[in-house]
Amino acid sequence: MSLEKTREVFGEEAYEGKVEYAGPMGKRAGSLPRIKLDITFYEKIIFPADSRPLIHHYSDSNTCARNIEVYSIEEVLAEKLRSILQRTRPRDVYDLWRLLSQGEYRFDSQKIVKGFHDKCEHKGVAFHGVSDFFETGRLDSHKNAWESTLGHQLQEVPDFQEVIKDLEDAIGEIFDANS
Repeated sequence: MSLEKTREVFGEEAYEGKVEYAGPMGKRAGSLPRIKLDITFYEKIIFPADSRPLIHHYSDSNTCARNIEVYSIEEVLAEKLRSILQRTRPRDVYDLWRLLSQGEYRFDSQKIVKGFHDKCEHKGVAFHGVSDFFETGRLDSHKNAWESTLGHQLQEVPDFQEVIKDLEDAIGEIFDANS
């Protein structure tokens, strides 16, 4: 396990931890898989946590049933929207697209927009309208890193242009519902 301080601002410290593990089949060729942890003291949490069942498909699943506290879907979506305006990580775009386009989650658009605005204000991020998410420079940066960043994380990387079209529709609906 490793833990590294990634932000030194007093009261806003942040750490990145990595935990390597060997699964039930032992170590395979190459390096061990790892779980990355981001620990921050400067994020603003807007909504209460949700309690969700831990899902796993191991043989002890019926004796190991537990609920865990997780961010609400509105918290995650508000944070991903804010992140897209502040940094260039194609994973944020992919995550947002996956959450909004797969139809697996029910969410409250009004809460998402409120949470997004609160998070932008907290971080000093300017927002002028939905078109901010799709500025040419921002899209070019995401597109240039799309395959190289997501290729090792996904079996099949979705087409970037299709993802952006879906997001334009989905994000537009969320913000239009609150105009």
